[in-house]
Amino acid sequence: MHWYENEIKALEERKKPLVRDHESVIFYGSSSIRLWDSLETEFPEYHVLNMGFGGSTLAGCGWFFDRVLGDVRPKSLVLYAGDNDLGDGRHPEEVFLFFEAIHGYVRAYLPDTPFTFISVKPSPARFNLIASMRRLNEWIAQSLAQSSHETFVDVFSPMMDYGQNLQTLYTNDGLHMNARGYDLWKSVLLQHRASVFGE
Repeated sequence: MHWYENEIKALEERKKPLVRDHESVIFYGSSSIRLWDSLETEFPEYHVLNMGFGGSTLAGCGWFFDRVLGDVRPKSLVLYAGDNDLGDGRHPEEVFLFFEAIHGYVRAYLPDTPFTFISVKPSPARFNLIASMRRLNEWIAQSLAQSSHETFVDVFSPMMDYGQNLQTLYTNDGLHMNARGYDLWKSVLLQHRASVFGE
């Protein structure tokens, strides 16, 4: 995990003012979060902070959870990661165990904090993994359904509704979203406003 070290050090510095701040909505996870350049201004009525780090996996998010989030108490926490794990050749069963590990950290460190997981997105460049993505999303949704303050937000289905036009939500690499893709995410998140933003 040493290749993330510079980004993690930057996030450690960024979080320092948050230790006594209980009004922040933290978005944590992979490049789908980090590259959402307008994230902190998309929801002006909330104090949203982008704490993503590029190329991260669910395994990486769990590994660095204590350093990045261990001593903060946000208003709510939103997590996106998982498709990089699958892209690295991990089986969905293994990636679900990575999710369960970070889920355990959330429950231990932030037991009363609203927690949202954004489903793994269907990237065109990884369409060969679509069955694994579905399976992983199903398991995570079932896990979070057991709690009243934990939410699974399904972006997979509305993105898949684009069918052959799915690529229009992505940049040329077929992995990272463009503004249209992020607009879709925003609209779906706002459908879960109360849970996502801790209202």
